[in-house]
Amino acid sequence: MQASIILVSHNAKDHIADCVRALRAFTTDIEYEVIVSDNGSTDGTQAMLKLQFPWVRLIENKKNLGFGAANNRGAQVAEGDMLFFFNDDTVLTENSVRIAYDYMKQRSEIGCLGFHLTFPDGSHQDSVRAYPKVSDQALTLLKLHHAFPRAKALQRYLLANFDYAKEQEVDQVMGACMIIPHDVFERVGGFDESFFLWFEEVDLQKRIHEELKLKIMYAPLTSMIHVKGATFGKKLSLQNQRNFNESVKTYFQKHESIRDTKIIAFCTYPALALARLVQFLDDAFQLRKRKNKQL
Repeated sequence: MQASIILVSHNAKDHIADCVRALRAFTTDIEYEVIVSDNGSTDGTQAMLKLQFPWVRLIENKKNLGFGAANNRGAQVAEGDMLFFFNDDTVLTENSVRIAYDYMKQRSEIGCLGFHLTFPDGSHQDSVRAYPKVSDQALTLLKLHHAFPRAKALQRYLLANFDYAKEQEVDQVMGACMIIPHDVFERVGGFDESFFLWFEEVDLQKRIHEELKLKIMYAPLTSMIHVKGATFGKKLSLQNQRNFNESVKTYFQKHESIRDTKIIAFCTYPALALARLVQFLDDAFQLRKRKNKQL
């Protein structure tokens, strides 16, 4: 088997169907398998996959294990020598799997590859960032990135001047599109399952680079649509914030200084309070909206 395409799904039935349908339509001239690791969906995702796509290898997790853990379950049964980790809200528009596979087989110094992503309307989507640091993550936690989007720390983290037309080595590529040699994934130990959601792909790529001395590369050799937020956007903002808080703290505990970790931990308290306020205001607005409809 040349390529194993691993998708994690959770209550995004329509998106996973579009993703798998496009994989089937555009992936040719390569021996591949599609593995869906479903995180306990309750919207009929599993039944739909069994009925419409019986050739897909379906892993039925009993609960939401998180992004990294579900990907690990997929990798455990994967037979391909190259692992393609795609989000369930990605859609191929060309034979990207074959193109990326050929590229990776010629570049043994690369441990992880990401290629160009677009929004559904065809416009460019940023997908490369620098390693997170205490300054940019503190601004994000305190929601100050909305007020100061041009802050130097944010510009560094978001790589504001990154040239997406140029192939180059980077710190991290978006988890929606990662191609990793199977043996590299196993040697580094896969995703750290202490991350539930967010930063697990950053941690993985950082370990691939630092422990195995391999490159993380962005290459615009092909492109793929990424709806972005199709699954995560359905979660309540408060739960999103809790997940983000825990993940950013875990990342800093693993990779940054004790001082920076303490600063980040402190910032998670006002971050959660702000998220509570946003959810309270949203709930109040929705309640008022329903009452007005009844009048």
